[in-house]
Amino acid sequence: MHTGGKPYKCIFCPKAFSHSPALNTHQRVHTGGKLCKCSVCDKAFAFISDLKIHQVIHMGEKPYKCPLCSKAFVRSTYLDDHQRTHTGEKPYKCSLCLKAYAQSTHLRKHQRAHSLEKPHTCSVCSKTFDFLSEMKVHQRFHTGERPYKCSVCNNVFVTSSSLVCHKRKHTGEKPYKCSVCSRAFATPFSFKRHQTCHTEVKSVKKKGAKQSPKNTSVERG
Repeated sequence: MHTGGKPYKCIFCPKAFSHSPALNTHQRVHTGGKLCKCSVCDKAFAFISDLKIHQVIHMGEKPYKCPLCSKAFVRSTYLDDHQRTHTGEKPYKCSLCLKAYAQSTHLRKHQRAHSLEKPHTCSVCSKTFDFLSEMKVHQRFHTGERPYKCSVCNNVFVTSSSLVCHKRKHTGEKPYKCSVCSRAFATPFSFKRHQTCHTEVKSVKKKGAKQSPKNTSVERG
């Protein structure tokens, strides 16, 4: 007989559950328990749903496509974040300084600048980080771990974003296009470096325009 009661209470927060398996799954949020392991790169997750989303990266499947450009994404939430680059929407606002951001993660990172809080410390070099995910990526430089492998040439990488940029060497994809001269680039780093060429030219032109021509007078005899 079901009474509708929730006798299984979380020891970390006020949440309660009808069944003990649900409680055990929930408590992984607090303990960091990650029992769902990827068979390809050994990355582990607290929930099977997160593991399934992660495995799409290895398959190369990106089912969520932007209707305004050619970009595609693994998660619908990534697509939502991307589309704000087209619309300019910034729904996440800081309550302290009113700065606004397109992504909630960027807002959280900004808010820690007010508190100077970096709660995650590397056990090897004591460097501190805003987010646990950032610290885990950093620790790979100590361990030498490179879990992301190119399926074409077998090169391995520390981060998934490095692998994505590397794969463009094989595909020839150049998604970063300059709005000034229409040149296209494979990585955001090379794109930003290129943009400085235009800003430097503008700076020189602006400086030259401010300089008035010298006053020369001709004496007539």
